Amino acid sequence: MKRTVIALACVCFASIASAQVSDFAPSSPSTTLPQTEITYPVITEDAVIVSPVINQTTQTRVPLAPGLRMKKAGQTMTIIGGILFVGGIVMVAQADDDYYTSTTTTQYGTTTENGDPKFALGVVMITHGVGLTIPGIILWTRGNKKFNRWTEEQRQQNLSMGLNRSGVGMRYRF
Repeated sequence: MKRTVIALACVCFASIASAQVSDFAPSSPSTTLPQTEITYPVITEDAVIVSPVINQTTQTRVPLAPGLRMKKAGQTMTIIGGILFVGGIVMVAQADDDYYTSTTTTQYGTTTENGDPKFALGVVMITHGVGLTIPGIILWTRGNKKFNRWTEEQRQQNLSMGLNRSGVGMRYRF
């Protein structure tokens, strides 16, 4: 049982990872991918002197590119939700109807319960998997859209500088 769930989780993770890689692969040899720079958080420390004895440092963070955090959160939620959903389906499929039988006799009558805890756990996993996957897909697509829009804006800045074959170049767009 454990091996089946682990193997299924690995297959799901590998298929999602390969689908993401194929999204970024060029479709033909002549197609080149746009080069973008991603700004990651950098922590800088600035010394603030409060008194001659106490020296405090403040930390400032450089913000991430818009949509990058949303995109990563959506990817994580989608992957975890997919694994929970598939694992829940496997648990429900392998549940046994005659796992236990409980008979309770009271003054109002006799109650008999049959079932398997795997079934209940599978239903909970399916519910949580769907609950993570749907918002994860929404966050992933919206974050990707914001990030792509920001990347395009960065590419179309008015002033650009760079190295050319003949030296340093500067270009200004009107």
